[in-house]
Amino acid sequence: AIEKRLEETAAAIRSKYGVKSTCITADGNIFNEIVAVSKEHNVDLVVMGTHGTSGVVEFFVGSNTYKVVTESVCPVLSVRAHAKKVGFREIVLPIDDSAHSRQKVNHAVVIAKQFNSRINILGLPDSDDDSELIKFEFKLDQIEEYLKKHDISFTRKSINGGNQAKHTYDYAKSINADLIVIMTDQDEPLTGRLLGTFAQQIVNHSKIPVMSVQPVVADTPWVHPY
Repeated sequence: AIEKRLEETAAAIRSKYGVKSTCITADGNIFNEIVAVSKEHNVDLVVMGTHGTSGVVEFFVGSNTYKVVTESVCPVLSVRAHAKKVGFREIVLPIDDSAHSRQKVNHAVVIAKQFNSRINILGLPDSDDDSELIKFEFKLDQIEEYLKKHDISFTRKSINGGNQAKHTYDYAKSINADLIVIMTDQDEPLTGRLLGTFAQQIVNHSKIPVMSVQPVVADTPWVHPY
């Protein structure tokens, strides 16, 4: 019965959008099977629906979306159930001082080219030190040059101090953004893998779609770090 419903959905997608669609069924733990199937089929993107979590629950009980974001080797796009927009015209690209922050730039560029989007660079420096800020702004300069090279429209803004996740989400709302692209920057506590604080807040609370990219080594096939 499940396979029949999936085939009907795939047929509707092919008919309405002209997009190639195939069906896969798997029996077992939901998030484990999603991760396993995505690896087996060399999937480039996993799309998950989410209702978000809040309060104490988010620190102890992970939704399937949260767990897939944590474990997936490919990017995961999480979308709230009520999201109605189609396409991504305004993309927010938060850049902080973490080692992997710029790995997500190419992913944002690929989407921007596909949807003729504008990338809104949001600098989130950790330090008030003048010399460190100069280095950080140079990092943003490099990103600008990369976007110019690929003919991507962009804006640039920096916000220093405070809750970086809140700054990111508030800024995304202020420009009516369609997508936030983040790195997972995972922590490894005794209880198992968890998202870094910034990523956890964004994935759990954002009503704007979020694409989460896990830090990877440079020779991973589907990653093109700049």
